[in-house]
Amino acid sequence: MAIPLGLSIGLAAGFWLIFDALTGGPALRARARAARGPRPRRLGRFMARAGVRAADVSERDYALYSAGWGVCGFLVAALVLRWTLVALVVGLLAACAPTLFYARRGERRRARLQADLVEAIGLLRDAIRAGLSPGAAFAGLADHGPEGLRREFARLVAETRIVGPAAALEALQGRLADPLADYVVTALILSDALGGRTLSPVLDQLARSARAELGVLDELRAYQSRTVTQARFLAALPVAVLAAVRSVAPEYLAVFDGPGQLLLAACGLSVALGYALMARITRVGGDERLFGAGGNR
Repeated sequence: MAIPLGLSIGLAAGFWLIFDALTGGPALRARARAARGPRPRRLGRFMARAGVRAADVSERDYALYSAGWGVCGFLVAALVLRWTLVALVVGLLAACAPTLFYARRGERRRARLQADLVEAIGLLRDAIRAGLSPGAAFAGLADHGPEGLRREFARLVAETRIVGPAAALEALQGRLADPLADYVVTALILSDALGGRTLSPVLDQLARSARAELGVLDELRAYQSRTVTQARFLAALPVAVLAAVRSVAPEYLAVFDGPGQLLLAACGLSVALGYALMARITRVGGDERLFGAGGNR
């Protein structure tokens, strides 16, 4: 027994030494983590996609909010169905309601934001072609650009006077938290570093490609919307029928009053799992941030 244990420990130590040598040791790894800076919280990135500032919500507040929904769901299910185990499953699913709400809100915000960005890219390209400087073009967008982005462009113009164009654009990128915005901001920062000579052709190409991509995404979102609506109806139908029968003729469901609750709970979890898989499969992709850009700043 001692020999296999010693060999296992020696093999693990060998793998660790190889890993340590390939990664440069603890000092080099620590410097690399410091150079990358603090990683944005997952909750902060999630809320930023929904248009909520990361500083306005903490993990504790979000957990309490979700728990409140779970408790309410449990109490309602216990009152209507009078099955404790099934009510626990309903409460668990109800605790996911805030996550589903903000995820859906983030998808709608992203669709509006990308449509406004495509329009803004075209207006910015036309202003640059007309001979305006990037600063003057952004000032025009703050007054006459897409309504959903006017406040952001006005803030960009104000911050440019204080911290410079590159830092102001990076702050805008963090607030928008969208992959298309990442590409636009990166192009503007590179153009500013090169003196603005290549900005007009870059914006022209970016406007064409972004408009084509937006058309494809709109078609995918329309298909996703139809599929999600059908799945919600199919998921809610058995729950509504069960609640109606339990309220009108509870004797028909007396078989589930004992251990039969386990079967109902398993059925509820399977419906929730099927809905989650459907949402995952039909999810519109392409939301990966450029260079792993952070969330809201």
